[in-house]
Parts: sequence; C-alpha cells; structure tokens
Amino acid sequence: MKLSWRTTARILPAILLLAACKAKPGDKCDASFSPRCGDAASAQVCVGNVVTVLPCHGPKACTVSASAVSCDNSLANLNDACDQPNDVACAVDHKTALQCENAKFVVAETCKGARACAVNGDTITCDNDVADVGDPCHTEGDYACSADKLMALKCTAHKFVTINTCRGKDACRVMELPEEKKTDFVCDDSVAQENDDCDTQGEEACSIDKTEMLTCKSNHFTKDRACPGGCSFDERKERFRCVVDAASATTPATPGTKASAAAKAGGSKPSVKLITTAKAAKSGKKAAH
Repeated sequence: MKLSWRTTARILPAILLLAACKAKPGDKCDASFSPRCGDAASAQVCVGNVVTVLPCHGPKACTVSASAVSCDNSLANLNDACDQPNDVACAVDHKTALQCENAKFVVAETCKGARACAVNGDTITCDNDVADVGDPCHTEGDYACSADKLMALKCTAHKFVTINTCRGKDACRVMELPEEKKTDFVCDDSVAQENDDCDTQGEEACSIDKTEMLTCKSNHFTKDRACPGGCSFDERKERFRCVVDAASATTPATPGTKASAAAKAGGSKPSVKLITTAKAAKSGKKAAH
C-alpha cells in the first residue's frame, strides 16, 4: 500500500423484519411498518414516515431469511436513499466514500489513490493519497499529493487545500513504511516559482531558472536575492548555495564561507560570494485510522 491514511468506518447493513404489508413507495408509514425486499437490488423501508426504496448495490443485494430481510448497501450511488445516519459506503465506481446524511448518501471524501475505495467485510477503506484542491476529506490535518505531484495538500475544514508546491525533482510523494506501521509524505520544495504556496516562514528555494533565491513570507515564496552565478541545492548537506557576483551583491557571505577567485587571460575575474543556507525539512505523517 502506498498510503497509511485510510478512512475506516463501520457499515451498518439494514437487518429488517419480513413484512406482509404491501404499502407502495411514497405511501405514509409509521413504526409498525415492516420492511421488505422490493426486488433483488432494493428494500422498502420507512424513512421519515414515508415508504422509501433503499438501494442494495452491494454484492449480497437484498435477501430474505426465515425472519429477516438484509439489504447490502456497502456500495451506493450519490444521493441514494439510506436509513442510518453516518452509515458509509463506497461509490459503485469506487472513486469516492459516501456517508449517510439526512437520509441520502453524500460524498464524504474522494479516493483517488491507487487502491480507490474498497469494501472489506463491514468496513470500507478509502485511499486518498492523491487528491485535488477542494476535494472533501474526512480527517483534519491529513495530507495528500495533487495528481500531478506538484503540490502538497492538507485537509482543512474538511476540504483539501494547497499548503506547499513541490517542484523539486522528488516532487510530492507518499511513502508507506510497513515495518514502522506508518505512512509519511515528503514534498520537495527546493525549487519554486514566485508566489507559490509555502507553509514555513523563512524557508528558501531556488527559482526554476536557478538565477534567484526565494524566501517564504506570509505563505508565499517571494524574491529574496539574485544569484547571477546560479542557485543550487546540495542534497547531501541539505543546504542551498547562491553564487552572487561581488560587484552586485547586497548580502554578505555567510560567516565561514570563503569567497573564491579565478584568473582569466588578459585580466582578473571579480571574486564570487557564496551564500549558503540550510533547507527547512518538508515532511509529515499521514493521518491513520
């Protein structure tokens, strides 16, 4: 599995008493109404004092035993009727997890990861490793990568929002660590564009053309300094390197960094200042259920 974050919720299949009553869908009903299978793929139950067709799209459909009717609604369509608040189901196409609200199944979260939405006995699992901005989500603070892997998303007020761009070579990744029983996400934001989203005040990145150093201010990357000699990131040392021509430098070299000079035929080359800064860590844990 590429993801430790999974929605796991109890599915509460309706176990209904077999009835002799033959009221039609839409008729008035009360607590004395006895549910029944309308056909192989639906049950008729009393919801809000109205006889309602309850779809049973799960593999067991609607079945009758000696004394009960069972409706398998572990699979459902958006807006299907349901009779148990907070009951959950996978969408028939397995792309979303649904939840019963106000007697209708609504989207609880999207399941765009490789494993989609799956039914396992009386639970469902939703793989939301991959999401789009604005997708509904279940657990506050959960993380996901965008489909193009260029953004890290976070569940805020039950919607995925962008917290950081991940334009570095490693992009955005969700990594499952079964031996540690956890899943982490990593966002490589060593490269960014001006105005890209960022979530750590003061963190730095190189511009895409490697000519500038950017700094995160008020959750957006802004221009910090020019690097005429190039901007790069040393993965081994976890440090940025900005080569600034001494003639145009406005920021002094980091203490301990030695300026270098190179002889050139017919003259001398101006000394070059190297500005090095440490990279802010950009990783986190996926929510677990």
